[in-house]
Amino acid sequence: MKDFMKSLQYQSDKLDELVEGLVFCKQSIQELKRKNTEMSNKNSNLETRIGALEQRLQEIEQQKLGDQIEISNIPYNDKEDARLIVEEIANKLQLPKDDVVSIQTKVGSSRNEMPGPILLKMKNETIQNKWITTSKKCKISVKDVVVNTGTKSGQQIVYIRESLTPYNKNLLWNAKQQLKDKYKFIWSKKGVIRVRKDSDSVPIILRSIKDISRLVDN
Repeated sequence: MKDFMKSLQYQSDKLDELVEGLVFCKQSIQELKRKNTEMSNKNSNLETRIGALEQRLQEIEQQKLGDQIEISNIPYNDKEDARLIVEEIANKLQLPKDDVVSIQTKVGSSRNEMPGPILLKMKNETIQNKWITTSKKCKISVKDVVVNTGTKSGQQIVYIRESLTPYNKNLLWNAKQQLKDKYKFIWSKKGVIRVRKDSDSVPIILRSIKDISRLVDN
């Protein structure tokens, strides 16, 4: 009986150790869960703050382009003077050519044989807006501003738009690609991308690709 009792006591002690170990493990797991929740909350908060900072940075970058416009769809070449083309456009719009402070040409992408847009820096935002508004009322074809153009290319419309940052250009392009079947109007004004289902609906502002994804899923 003494040997049995010793054995029983030994097993009881071991069981107590096992129970203590389980309790300790449970407490450790709870502590890890708590710390994981805290880390997840901190990470979510950081992502929100970083997203807000990135958005603010994009807004600042876009504000710097507030007095600039892009003229696209013109098949000019290196031998042609972009300034002469811009002067012809100013004449067609019946706007002063000295509204333009500087002119810069950009190289087109490898996917597009067309050259990049002609970038114009205007005297101020009011003049920039006037050029854009006037161009919507006075359609200009390539043949109106570039000599010796082919019949097909000469009929193409010259587009005059506000300059956008690469981020906003990408956002606008994705919005048009993904939402064109659900939203009738997709546009940019003062660097803000908006969509609207029809003339009676309220415009929705898009600030990120996530905003587009949410509208696609709805």
